[in-house]
Amino acid sequence: MKKMIFSAVALVAFSFAGMANEIVEKKVEEASTERDCIAEAKAAIKYMQFLGADEADVLYVAQIVRASCEASK
Repeated sequence: MKKMIFSAVALVAFSFAGMANEIVEKKVEEASTERDCIAEAKAAIKYMQFLGADEADVLYVAQIVRASCEASK
């Protein structure tokens, strides 16, 4: 009788231990990390024009911004 009770208690204990170790997987949505390099270049153009830079400097900065954005992808 004691063996049967011990076996039942052991079975229940190991069942709970087995269930406690189960990993619940949650689907995690990945945030979009893709950069829009054209939009960044356009923003740089608008900002440089706002600062009063001449056209050559504006285009130069826009090219640098776009190139650095493309390189970081």
